[in-house]
Amino acid sequence: MNFKLKKIIMRNFTLNIALIGMITLLSFNDLQAQHAIEHKKELTKNIVQQLNTPTKMWVEGHWDVKLDGSRVWKRGYWKLEERSFQEKSKLLRRKSAHKQTT
Repeated sequence: MNFKLKKIIMRNFTLNIALIGMITLLSFNDLQAQHAIEHKKELTKNIVQQLNTPTKMWVEGHWDVKLDGSRVWKRGYWKLEERSFQEKSKLLRRKSAHKQTT
């Protein structure tokens, strides 16, 4: 009788250890999946934010020639260009396709 009791206790102990191990592994997997989802959302948010910002281009200074032949220096400046919705969509598709292949 004493031997049977020890056997039952050991079986329960083994089952409890296995159950604790499985719960730990499943919770770790769930945490990893949640982290991956949050990371993907953050990347998408960053891409959309980059697409919504206007394009900044530096235009170099140059000499303008007037009708009388005199020249006037026109200094450089920043030119801002807003992208259209179609251009934004194309860029987003290209970036998301590139991320899926890597």
